[in-house]
Amino acid sequence: MSQHDRDLAEAIYDEIISRDSVGLAIDLWRFANTKLKRDYERMLLVLARTSEAAIDTVLTRRLREAARTGPWDGTP
Repeated sequence: MSQHDRDLAEAIYDEIISRDSVGLAIDLWRFANTKLKRDYERMLLVLARTSEAAIDTVLTRRLREAARTGPWDGTP
């Protein structure tokens, strides 16, 4: 695993355990309690959505940083 891959994995992990992600997970669990009967289904929903949101947040942040800093060699 490259250093870049490790950095990305650490950023995603940090986002998953952030206060916002934990709040999202709790809200999703409460919502799932009203819609789904089994704990297994609820946990799948919470893990999938929380992870998806964390990955999207990290990748969006990195894309924004890349767009801001370049590289811009050869562009008019």
